[in-house]
Amino acid sequence: EIRARNGRYDPKVLKALEMALGLEVKYELRSVKIGELRGGMIFAEDVTSLEGRLLVAKGQEVTPALFERLKNFSRVAPVKEPIKVLVKIE
Repeated sequence: EIRARNGRYDPKVLKALEMALGLEVKYELRSVKIGELRGGMIFAEDVTSLEGRLLVAKGQEVTPALFERLKNFSRVAPVKEPIKVLVKIE
């Protein structure tokens, strides 16, 4: 989650934290449509309506409930797509 907040933390500190914890998590940036969202993805940028209304802040993880809310909202008002997300590479 900290990695998803690009620019907020010093990359050297993040690398040191990963090494201390024995983690080497890598993510891939993807552009997807609402229907392609899956649990565990992390929003790499704010999700907004076409009118500019903030729907989901960047850095949040996609959960089933959040996916349903976005899908339902998109039926009423257009959502700016594609949506940029981070996907963990395993």
